[in-house]
Amino acid sequence: MRGMEAGERRRGLLAGVLAMGGSNSGRSRLRPYLGMFLRIGVPSIGKIHEGEHGTLAWQSGSSVGYLGASHGVELHYTRDGESHRHFVFVDRQPCHFGGSRAVLRCPLCNRHCRWLYFYGRRVICRICTRARYWTQTAGPDSRMAYGIRKVQRLLAPAEDADDYLLEWVPRRPPGMRRATYRRLVDRALRLVEKRDEYLEPGLLRLFTRLMKLDAE
Repeated sequence: MRGMEAGERRRGLLAGVLAMGGSNSGRSRLRPYLGMFLRIGVPSIGKIHEGEHGTLAWQSGSSVGYLGASHGVELHYTRDGESHRHFVFVDRQPCHFGGSRAVLRCPLCNRHCRWLYFYGRRVICRICTRARYWTQTAGPDSRMAYGIRKVQRLLAPAEDADDYLLEWVPRRPPGMRRATYRRLVDRALRLVEKRDEYLEPGLLRLFTRLMKLDAE
């Protein structure tokens, strides 16, 4: 019986190490993060003219209809069988070196911003959602792995970086300066080394516990 119990405990510890570095590792996500919400921004609605209408769609399958007005855009959509309408003001903000640029006005706090988020039944800015960025909710190992994957995608945009190990170093893409390539590779390798140093103490503790279980 003691051998069977030790085996169960060993399998539980191994399952724990396999989950290390995943989406649930690191600190717990007690608060929502911005990546959970659909968003609209200046690139999508900042240049809509009065009377122009159409649909904004996301890869998730969600969509929102819009109708351009003289001072902004009216958004309309259906959620859980209920129709919702929101008006977003689009203002012009002067630039320091002349000209102006489009900015959105948060319907809740009137703050100027580039992005608004669908939060519950409202369309509000990042500050009003009180949500954090994903990097503020993830553990250190997940943030470092994200940084490594970001460099890999810059060097090999046609490849799926998730199919490769974190130690994977893509070849220099055509047209990229050698100095830029070396700088990006050095950044990724430093993150790999830093992540290994972060995970090493936990792995040593795990293997020590596994050795004690084998000795029982």
